[in-house]
Amino acid sequence: MKVVNHKSIPLPAKFKNLNGFTILHLSDLHLKKRTKLFDAYFEKLSEIETDIICITGDIIDNKQGIDTAAYYFEKLKHKKGLYVSLGNHDEYKLSHHHGIFSRLGLPLKMKKQDIAYLEQVFSDAGAILLRNESAALNNNSEPIEIYGAYYPIEMYFLKGKFSRKHKVIEQIIHDLQKGKGYKIL
Repeated sequence: MKVVNHKSIPLPAKFKNLNGFTILHLSDLHLKKRTKLFDAYFEKLSEIETDIICITGDIIDNKQGIDTAAYYFEKLKHKKGLYVSLGNHDEYKLSHHHGIFSRLGLPLKMKKQDIAYLEQVFSDAGAILLRNESAALNNNSEPIEIYGAYYPIEMYFLKGKFSRKHKVIEQIIHDLQKGKGYKIL
């Protein structure tokens, strides 16, 4: 069973200082409890040494997933940091029914995850949580900024309807244009 795909992306000459810079990107893990499948997956991932790891959204599905994620985070190898941004499942206890209900305009009853516990456990596991903020690092004397977008679910649903009328993403894009160096969102 193949669990890891390697993808090399050729960069234009102006990015020559990023040559060899490696990123492991994981998303939508939806962790609950440890399973044999995820144990095998993270065992394979632990063999990869990378410059940075970016884990973006929907990392967990319940409180037990917080400890499971931290267990797996500690197995990952990186030289310059493990960066995490949260998704709606990390903030709320959601099921697949929530998406259906919201599209039908039905009222949603969502219970919040224990965010303070999540933040503490992830931090203890070495993760740097980015919520509409950035972290700076250097590669070959070139500055790199890692941006983590945090778009609370309340912004998706205004008066029971999907809404794109929030300025968070616009602000991040505006901020990306400031300063020098490479930007990773």
